[in-house]
Amino acid sequence: MSILKQVRKLSPNEEVFERVTSELIERAIALMESCDSSGLCIRCMEEVEGVEPDACGYHCEECDTWTVYGAEEVLLSVAPLA
Repeated sequence: MSILKQVRKLSPNEEVFERVTSELIERAIALMESCDSSGLCIRCMEEVEGVEPDACGYHCEECDTWTVYGAEEVLLSVAPLA
């Protein structure tokens, strides 16, 4: 399932979806600018270290789901919305 479909599924309405998507974009850009090998959990927004830029569906220990993506992958997936 794509990142956007997962975020939409986790969002109760369009307003929340847009807010979460905006936050994902901002945080992914910040991670890329820091040159850190971190990713983001699209469910709990936790930053996860040691994640490749193109990671898809890695495990998040914070919320125990497989919803961690690399920063570049997040940006590529949500770019059509930006």
